[in-house]
Amino acid sequence: MAGQNIVSSVRAARGSSRLLAHVATLFLIYVLGLAAVFLIPPGSFFAAWWPAAGVSVAAMLCMKGPAWRMAIAIALVTTASNYVAGQPLTVSVLFGVANAGEAWLVATLITRGGREARLEGMPDVGRLLVAVLAGAAGFGVLAGGMVSLLLGGDFVASVVALAASHASAVIVIVPTVLSSASSLYVGRGVERLIQLASLASVVFLVFSPGQNVSLAFLTFPVLAWATFRFGVKFVAVEILMTAICVTVLTAVGGGPFVGDGLGVLNTSQLLQIYLISLAASMLFLSTARREREKLALEVEAREQLLRGGFVGAQVGFVILAQHGSDSIRAVEGNSVAAQLLGWPELATPSRTELLVPIHGDDPFIEIAARVLTDAGDGFSGDIELPNGRLIELFVTRFGGEDGAAVVTAQLIDVTTRRAAERATLDALRQEKDVADRLRDLSRQKDNFASSVSHELRTPITSILGFAEELEETTTGDDQAYVRIILRNARRLTDLVENLLEISSMTTQNSIRPGAAVDVNDVLRACIGQQGQAALGRNQTITVAVDLADPEVLCDVRDLTRIVSNVLSNALKFTPEHGSVELSSSLRGDHVEVVVTDTGPGIPAEDIEHVFDRFYRSPAATLKGVPGTGLGLSIVQSLVERLGGYVTITDAEPHGTTVKIALPAVTAVPAVPEVPATVAG
Repeated sequence: MAGQNIVSSVRAARGSSRLLAHVATLFLIYVLGLAAVFLIPPGSFFAAWWPAAGVSVAAMLCMKGPAWRMAIAIALVTTASNYVAGQPLTVSVLFGVANAGEAWLVATLITRGGREARLEGMPDVGRLLVAVLAGAAGFGVLAGGMVSLLLGGDFVASVVALAASHASAVIVIVPTVLSSASSLYVGRGVERLIQLASLASVVFLVFSPGQNVSLAFLTFPVLAWATFRFGVKFVAVEILMTAICVTVLTAVGGGPFVGDGLGVLNTSQLLQIYLISLAASMLFLSTARREREKLALEVEAREQLLRGGFVGAQVGFVILAQHGSDSIRAVEGNSVAAQLLGWPELATPSRTELLVPIHGDDPFIEIAARVLTDAGDGFSGDIELPNGRLIELFVTRFGGEDGAAVVTAQLIDVTTRRAAERATLDALRQEKDVADRLRDLSRQKDNFASSVSHELRTPITSILGFAEELEETTTGDDQAYVRIILRNARRLTDLVENLLEISSMTTQNSIRPGAAVDVNDVLRACIGQQGQAALGRNQTITVAVDLADPEVLCDVRDLTRIVSNVLSNALKFTPEHGSVELSSSLRGDHVEVVVTDTGPGIPAEDIEHVFDRFYRSPAATLKGVPGTGLGLSIVQSLVERLGGYVTITDAEPHGTTVKIALPAVTAVPAVPEVPATVAG
């Protein structure tokens, strides 16, 4: 990024500060124009040097608003300076307009295409020279024609003299406002003082009064010293100081441009040509040196960046070249590569040439040598080094044929990663083996439970059958004993059925074919099965069924198991003289079965576990409530298998509500519910 110069500083200033700068610049144009007219040599129609032209271009470049405003101001100020100094009004006005037009043209060419007004490189100097020559030529033609028509001067001589005086002024003054103060330089303060003193001495020696030997070339090497040691700004200021001193000394008769054989025009022309060539050559040298220095710094920074990334990388890098037929040469490498390859010399900054013999014991050397001699696609893959490290290697070949071939190798230590991958694979295999064994054990357990349940079903059925007959024929204590047998036989029957149901759910074909089942019929059947148990504990079962007789698509045994398990659970936890409510209803495309009891409810910490297999609440265990912890688990599995869902919530003021929702076979409008009661 270019540094800030006088032009950019003025344009960036606030309104009042910028206005003050413009006023000061216009005043300087007026003073310089007035002085130049007063110093016109006898016999000439115009000044030998017109510094106001350079200041006018600077003022135009500093203008942030519309350029025509500054152009008008420059025309008025220049007209005033010429007129006050004694020029005729017409001549003064024409000089003012031509001077303003020159300033506008030069500023426009410098900033053409939206370019920033600056002097940082050789292209900027080239644009400045083109703009200066174009502006000076235009002014020379306009002003020369005016001098020829109004003052009777020679047109060609006037054009040459006027163009030269304005061109030298612009090329000497404008660089001081275009060059940045942050220009690079390597010389120190003492050297600058010595250089300034040397330049002043040479200028005084060459252009001192009475010295007419052609030694003007001596100023060039002294200024060249400045171009190679100091910034563009410093050089531009020295050029301006030199131009002022040379012009003043020449005006008082000193230097090689004054002689008996030279006229006034020739002296002025030689002086302006000298100043133009001096400024142009020094500016080109200074900006060229600056560009070269910037380029060198950029290259150095890029090299440091690349080298820092190369040397400090976490991946091993090494560059190899062929050295004879039996060895390869390590051109460059970082510490990671040196450690992996066992080449400590590779990471030493001041190392001597590292030569590695080609042999078959080291796969890295073998691969690098093969890629060096074979213009193939390189190599990529895992190799094991002699030190036992496993690396991922990428080798690429560059050059060859006309130039010496080199290979770059990237080495990534994957020893730990590959070991971790192997350990992970081993762990996965072991985990799979354990899972297979667990599944096998689970199948054996299910098969055992199913076999035992089937074996128990027959004797339990026989016990139930004979006990029911005995209940009808016995009286007194014998009948009480028989009822105990019946109650426990039914508990065993429920346990066996639950085990068989759990076993069937683990098989792949556990879904039984279904048909349309009347939900109300199933509710009545379940109440009939468990009504006797409710009567024995003085419990009341209330049922409210949907008169639309809603149906669900399922196996009747599945729906019976669902309702029976929920109802049995409700009766177990409902105290004597309590009540249980059942209801069925059609809710949109679902049939809802709701069972509500008046028991103690389920503790909050147990709600999330009630559907787990074999889970029993600690409270139920303490109270001695019988059960296996399978009932609600079976209910949830069957309901979800049928495409429904089941929820459990607390009832008010106490108790539990179980809601079962199953997809309805048909969605028909709901009919008001009719309650029915089975009293204990």
